[in-house]
Amino acid sequence: MSKKWYDLSELKKHHKNYHTQQGEDGLLEYIFKNIEPKSKFGVEFGAGHISSFNVRILVEKFGWKTVMWENNLNKNSDDDRQKYGISNDSVTYVNVNDLFKKQNVPTDLDLVVIDVDGQDYWIWEALEFKPQVVMIEFNTTLNLKENKVMHKDSEHFKWRDSKSSYYGASVLALKKLGKKKGYTLIDCCGRNLFFVLDELIEDGYDVNVNNLDIQIVKADLNRKNKTIEEKWVNV
Repeated sequence: MSKKWYDLSELKKHHKNYHTQQGEDGLLEYIFKNIEPKSKFGVEFGAGHISSFNVRILVEKFGWKTVMWENNLNKNSDDDRQKYGISNDSVTYVNVNDLFKKQNVPTDLDLVVIDVDGQDYWIWEALEFKPQVVMIEFNTTLNLKENKVMHKDSEHFKWRDSKSSYYGASVLALKKLGKKKGYTLIDCCGRNLFFVLDELIEDGYDVNVNNLDIQIVKADLNRKNKTIEEKWVNV
């Protein structure tokens, strides 16, 4: 049987860093060479600094348009905020759809990147838009056999502790949510999972999470603060 573009062995060849740290933007470039963009439009929140934007390669190399959110405006210059459409709203599961509509995000957008260090699962669950590809952060310290998510809290961004390992969701929890929303998990880079719409790959295709070669990333190894009450939810 001939290999598909989304076979793990093929995807791993394209983990390449242009501006990212774990090969994410090289993989995005490869994915969109195999999935025809509908609008060349991407959304990223928890964007951080321009030096690590996941969508940057798509803007600079392929002329995409983007909307991004980062609640610390001091991280980027005025010119970069304008170029990438960066706003300083804090995205939550309560406001995510309203923010998309406020920024005139097209319904046929191609990519959503979710990286808020906490409520990622709940935000994706609430999202009514259906991009072709979703890239979402997971917690690499959680057991691959667990379906765990941090408790639902629309104001988590106000008390988020970057030194605590209590954040986000497990791989299986996100895989389960993706299936519910019509997406298939295809790969991971570092602590980011990549999902594509089911109709973009063959029916029944499935990746065993044990084959993703998931390792605890350095950023998670440094999260040792246990002072926060952990209220994990099984989904």
